[in-house]
Amino acid sequence: MIFSVMCISAQEWNTEETQENTQAYIAVDVVSQYIWRGFDYGGVSVTPAIGVSKKGFSFTAYGSTGFDTEQTKTLGLTLGYKRDGLSIMLTDFWYSDAYTPYGKFPSTYFEYNARKTTHIYEASLGYDFGYTAVEWNTLLGGYDFYKSDGNRAYSTYVEVSVPFSISEVDFKAHIGFTPWEGFYADGFNVVNTGIKASKTFYLSKLAIPVSAQIIANPYSEQVFMFAGVGFWL
Repeated sequence: MIFSVMCISAQEWNTEETQENTQAYIAVDVVSQYIWRGFDYGGVSVTPAIGVSKKGFSFTAYGSTGFDTEQTKTLGLTLGYKRDGLSIMLTDFWYSDAYTPYGKFPSTYFEYNARKTTHIYEASLGYDFGYTAVEWNTLLGGYDFYKSDGNRAYSTYVEVSVPFSISEVDFKAHIGFTPWEGFYADGFNVVNTGIKASKTFYLSKLAIPVSAQIIANPYSEQVFMFAGVGFWL
């Protein structure tokens, strides 16, 4: 979702004129199911976001909450840099609760103890070659998987995607995997593969992207299909 949010105004931000000026945006996405990197985090969810950008640097704040009051809530803060095809990001994810081998536990936003917090600190590096894009995301601190030897796993998620268009509809096929044991799987495994179809409608300055996705997680043997609509200004 972070990459989607950061690309809301990508075409505007990449022009020489707007790179020099401060740009701001507001976005609200509504999805029929909250799926993150091949994992199910709940049902119908609303994801608001605000962001500012200047000279390729950006700050984005976004959250997610479901209609079910017991559904996990999230809040993300991202510092990023985007120039041409290169994207670099540092993100603080926070979840209202977490699942561990010992069960589910809640956490307040201001709990930062590494063994108790539900904050996740992640560094991301991506490059868009045009015909394909690659992202590498590694957890550097906060709530992460600890291996049997007691060491942090530095859980990592890598995704390769290929965009294409058919009849004015944009598609993106992707495959996401983890290269080693960690938060996502017990070793090297494909955890997220699928395809997304989307089309954006415009009403004056309001962009309304509509999308549908089908995603499979071979590791957990689950398949999801869900839709979303956004309102970007």
